[in-house]
Amino acid sequence: MGAVPLPELDIRSPQPESPLELQQRAAALKSAAAQEQIQQQQAQALAQQNEMQAMALKDAQLSRSLGPQFVQTDDKGNRIGFDWDGYNAARLGAGVNPNTVRQDNMARIEMQQKMMEFTAAQHAQVDKMGGDFEDALQATDNTFHKNNPGAAKILSDWASRANSAAQPATPATAGSATTPVPGQGSPATQPQTQVMGQPAPGEAPTAPESAIRAASENAGPPHLPIDDATQAVYQQQVFNLMRKG
Repeated sequence: MGAVPLPELDIRSPQPESPLELQQRAAALKSAAAQEQIQQQQAQALAQQNEMQAMALKDAQLSRSLGPQFVQTDDKGNRIGFDWDGYNAARLGAGVNPNTVRQDNMARIEMQQKMMEFTAAQHAQVDKMGGDFEDALQATDNTFHKNNPGAAKILSDWASRANSAAQPATPATAGSATTPVPGQGSPATQPQTQVMGQPAPGEAPTAPESAIRAASENAGPPHLPIDDATQAVYQQQVFNLMRKG
């Protein structure tokens, strides 16, 4: 038999890649590996975040359920305090994250310090405002008395009369008007003192004691006109207080 003719095979050896192509392929593989690593890290971070959120939610639910047990009340049921030490111990015993308990304590202490500082600042502001009001009144009062030297005596006399009118009347002792005092003569010759609100001895009453006393007690202070200088100082002090407020 003769030999079977075979088709000519076109077998060519592969062309070697250029250095540029090799570099591009290596860069592409490296970029794909880096992208895959980033995606894995993101997935792990998301899973960790979800786990932390779930733990935080669980801690919050536990803490919320334990809180009412440590509210301190009086006999009438009014809230007077909170047992923070017992509350934190119960939270730790129930499995709350210790870091969460510590962070909550730090936040609470910081809030208390801020409240104390705020309260102290409020007290200082109130004290300063009170001092400013006193200074304003004193300046106005000084100007008034400087320009009205007789005002102090008028007010003092009125205060004395008002205090005297406010004193309770001394009731007469039964039989004192007819019983002679040894060595001082008969009742007709003894000096008798008229009690405020009562008629004089031998005279008919003109008004009830209570009415006279009420009129004395209800009498207001004397009206003293304000001079222009005092008025100007007063207005200036009011303006200063408004500007400071």
